[in-house]
Order: sequence, then C-alpha cells, then structure tokens
Amino acid sequence: MDYYQEKGAAPSVQTLRMDTQVLKSLIFCSTILGMKYLVSVMATMVPNRLAGEFTPEDKPIMEMIFGKNIDKEKYAALKERFTRVVANDQESIPAGLAMLWIAGLVSSSSVPTSDNNPGAVAQSIITFTRVFTVSRIAHSACYYAGVAGMRSVAFLGGYFSSMGAGIVALKGLAGL
Repeated sequence: MDYYQEKGAAPSVQTLRMDTQVLKSLIFCSTILGMKYLVSVMATMVPNRLAGEFTPEDKPIMEMIFGKNIDKEKYAALKERFTRVVANDQESIPAGLAMLWIAGLVSSSSVPTSDNNPGAVAQSIITFTRVFTVSRIAHSACYYAGVAGMRSVAFLGGYFSSMGAGIVALKGLAGL
C-alpha cells in the first residue's frame, strides 16, 4: 500500500509516462543538437579571429598567432555567415525541441490512431525527432558551405517535422 492509499487521498500530480524508445530518441537527438550548437558557437571564433576581432586582453597573443596585418575584408563575409548559423540555431532548435518533447509527453498517454495502435504514434515522434535532428545538422552544413538550395530543403525538413510533432501533441491534448 502506498502513501496515498494509506491516507485515503488522491495524488495532486498526474504521473507522466513516455514510451522508452521515444524518450531515448529525444534525449539522444537533444544531446546531438546541443553539441552541434556548441561546435557552431566555437566555429564562429575562427572567422572572428581571421577578421581581426579580438578582445583587448587577447590582442597581443592573437597578433602573434595571426599577425598584425590581417585582411579584414577577406574574412568579413565568412564571419557573417558563421554568425548567422548560430543565430538561426538559436531561433529554430529550442522551438523544434519543445514541440518534440511536448509531443512525446502528450502522445504517450492519449493520442489515438486510426487503428488504435499506440506504437504508430511513438514511431511518428521518433521519426519527427530524427528528421528534425538530421535537417538541422544539414541546414548548418549547407549554411557554412553557402549552398542555398539545399539549405532551404533542410530548413523545411526541420520546420515540417516540428509542425508534425505539434499536430501530434494537439491531437493528444484534444483527444482527437
């Protein structure tokens, strides 16, 4: 007998359950995207240094490494592109992961499917999570390389997987 049964009181908090494979997929992909973001932040330092941008206390050391006569114009576009990758990640990854995690939490308890197969819902969230992760990595790679067409395709892959997860979450909340 647990505490609530002994006291005759109902718990005030509902236990959230999540499919183990969905949870593993969300944790794995969240970790990969977090690491990708940290690598992107570190990568922005390279063109910043090549463009001659140093903090005052680092300037003597950086001038020894990179030299005093740095062609700032040569690296300005590269610096701008690397900075935009990080800004885009800051805009897209948190919202996408939020949709995926919410869908994972909501779907595990209440999302019906046409054939009442809860495994299909879990698999759809795992698929959305993987597509989102691969799309965000591909988007950044294309952004770094300056490949606009594929970058747009990768962006849309991440966008639509986030929207799909949001739809799954709303269906679960509405009991549709």
